[in-house]
Amino acid sequence: MVYIGLESEFTLLSFWGTVVLGIWGAILLSFGKRLPQLTVGSFFLTVGFFIAYSRLSAVNYLLVIAAAILVLAIGIAIYNYVPRLGMAIAAFWPFAAVYGAYRFFEGWMNWDFGIAIPLMIAGVAMGITFPNISLAILSSALATILLAIALPIESTFWMVLVIFLAGIAWQLLILPRIPILAKWWLSGNTTSSQDKGKQTVTTVKWGAIALITCFILTAFLAPQPDISESRNPQRFNTLSERGELDNPGFIFSNEDAYYLFNRPLPVSLVRKENSFWNRFSVLIFGRSARKDIHQVRAIKDTDELETLRKAAAITSKAFETIAPLIRPGVNEADIEAEIHRVYKENGATGRAFNCIVGSGANAVKPHYGFNDAEMSEGLVVIDIGCSLNNYASDMTRTFAINGEPTTAEQHLLETVLAAADSARAHLKAGAKMSDLHRRAKAVINDAGFGPYFIHGLGHHVGLNVHDPYADSLTAGMVLTIEPGIYIPAGTAEVDSAYWNLGVRIEDTYIITDSGYEEITHYPKIPQTVTAMKVSLLFP
Repeated sequence: MVYIGLESEFTLLSFWGTVVLGIWGAILLSFGKRLPQLTVGSFFLTVGFFIAYSRLSAVNYLLVIAAAILVLAIGIAIYNYVPRLGMAIAAFWPFAAVYGAYRFFEGWMNWDFGIAIPLMIAGVAMGITFPNISLAILSSALATILLAIALPIESTFWMVLVIFLAGIAWQLLILPRIPILAKWWLSGNTTSSQDKGKQTVTTVKWGAIALITCFILTAFLAPQPDISESRNPQRFNTLSERGELDNPGFIFSNEDAYYLFNRPLPVSLVRKENSFWNRFSVLIFGRSARKDIHQVRAIKDTDELETLRKAAAITSKAFETIAPLIRPGVNEADIEAEIHRVYKENGATGRAFNCIVGSGANAVKPHYGFNDAEMSEGLVVIDIGCSLNNYASDMTRTFAINGEPTTAEQHLLETVLAAADSARAHLKAGAKMSDLHRRAKAVINDAGFGPYFIHGLGHHVGLNVHDPYADSLTAGMVLTIEPGIYIPAGTAEVDSAYWNLGVRIEDTYIITDSGYEEITHYPKIPQTVTAMKVSLLFP
């Protein structure tokens, strides 16, 4: 498989955006401590922008910009007049973010707040006690995020950690010892109250200039696709008829652009009618149609449903093929390789996501992805999905590595299956995803494993394996049901027989007028070849 998901089309805007992020990150990584206005301003402007965008972009982009600048003004004023308080606010997150990155790359889906909260408190304390050192930490953390986005390689935890620590070491230990820079680097900040006021105004001014410049460049460089390029113009016309595209707006999603225009553009400009003047009017009247697009995209048309059925059939075939391979001594990587072979031989055009083949202790990590351990005992959770013509599939089964599950393993498998059955019994148009989750959660709670169901019950599937979410279900929607239980070793609340056991059972469903259609097919509690041989000998 060559690619994962939907590959973005190259555009000049995305290229220059990557360059700007890379330069911004490199400056922060190298000189962030000595450029406190840039470092702290970057933090408050970024936080302000994303909060404002999530709340106000559907109304008007100018409101987003105004709110982001307001957050920047407040944050940088606090920092300039009460620097220790400003650093306490800005530095609460880097240590916790490193821990979160570790959990994410290891395959966990939740934080241990007993660790995360003390790390946040440590960041606040560092900001108050050692504001200058905190500047180096903050700038390195911001730079690491920017560079991880900009670098054209797949990030790993150790790559992220090395960039973060290298930035801190460079700024605190190396640069101060470079003769030509030492005097500039070590000079103190003794600005007066009047100068602090000027610094605040200057920082807010340059932050506003940077944000508005990016807005204008996006307006004039973003591709404006033509509806004639679409394979299915009705999708675009539906939005137009509802008035959702009367105002111009940006689409920051290659899946949304592909859905409307058959072009996976990372950024595009859309309006009911194409015109060069849209690039001017978006600056004043622009608003995001993202939520409106997602409402239409959530309900699949006939062609989409057929493609999703075929993708699900290929993934189901993969489970039939790998079942005989599951036994002690086989490496997780061998299972993954066989899955990819089945994808290719059966016409899949890619992977919806990286395979998850987690055995033994790895099974308790829902998004484990290293796939390099030798299977020995316990359970193996296999979560896979191919992509067919850019549409995803998703399916999970849990196998007993030794063939016959132990009493504890069988109990977990049956509990998870009962949770899925409880939700599936109410799966129909008009149902709510949140209600289905509560029903499944109640079953797992009653069995005594409630704290170990650590993710949502399911998600929508389409161009993305995690397609736009809609709580209320309608005929034509496609979603998964995937309850799971994950019990790490050392869990005091449960018997040690359950330690290092992880179970997930996942299938994909189409909501119909009369109920649902299940499109993934393989026994929900599968038997390995070893178990099947035993059952034949001792019926």
